[in-house]
Amino acid sequence: MDTDFLRSFLLTVDSGSMSEAARRLDITPAAVAQQIRALEKELEVQLVERAGRTVRPTQAGHMLAANARAIVASVDNLKFMVNISPLAGELRLGAINTALLSFLPRVLNSLRSECPSLHVSIRSGHSSELIGCLQNNELDAVICIEPNFAFPKSMLWHVFRQEPLVLLTSARTKEDDPETLLRENPLIRYDRNLAGGKQAERFLVNLNVHPTEVVELSSILAIALMVEAGLGVSVVPDIDSKLINSLEIRKRPLRDESHRRVIGILTHRHSIKSDVISRLVRCYEALSDA
Repeated sequence: MDTDFLRSFLLTVDSGSMSEAARRLDITPAAVAQQIRALEKELEVQLVERAGRTVRPTQAGHMLAANARAIVASVDNLKFMVNISPLAGELRLGAINTALLSFLPRVLNSLRSECPSLHVSIRSGHSSELIGCLQNNELDAVICIEPNFAFPKSMLWHVFRQEPLVLLTSARTKEDDPETLLRENPLIRYDRNLAGGKQAERFLVNLNVHPTEVVELSSILAIALMVEAGLGVSVVPDIDSKLINSLEIRKRPLRDESHRRVIGILTHRHSIKSDVISRLVRCYEALSDA
């Protein structure tokens, strides 16, 4: 069984589209369809079916997808093991949007200068989603928010940074007291399904403030843009983003610093990519100390 065919099948299942799978693999949709038909012929079952404009797996397809991911990951690990350099090959990295908007671009640039033969593929998403992908061996490491449960001993956690909550206001706002600002202005709420949003909600509850909410969303950059436009104020984690820092807004520190979001990198303790991941951690630390 050709693992490249399995890879095409998995991408089709994940994206719901042969065209999207073909785009990611840089081949034609016809080639993807041919590879899936070859798998169906070899296994003597139908693996996918049309559902309107999308493609979805059959019951047999679901069973194959559940087991094929580990097979493809094992083959990738074998390729990595026999590679001449442990700092070459592919690193499958998961990252929350906050990391992508702040420190990760500089870290990857530094890593690239040290490991020019390394290819990094990045999957963005929420922390819980990325941790699940890591546990399923779909990713080698994830940069995420520290969850509120204990990691298994097979996992290794390294803290990158702690982010206190701040109050974002328009640069035109003259009032300095955060509590007064929260009581007198509409609130642009950070998504309460996210760790930072839950911390912001606890802060407001502890302060006994119930502002008028105008919108709730999960992007800190989008929130900052709305604050700049004068839509309201917002309590968010203090991320070090050049995009956000360039806006005409002010970050006001909050008196209660007990609500801090912890960001770090999570990986398998005995990962075959441990050399590359350790190098990535050192690149982050070097940039943080600079």
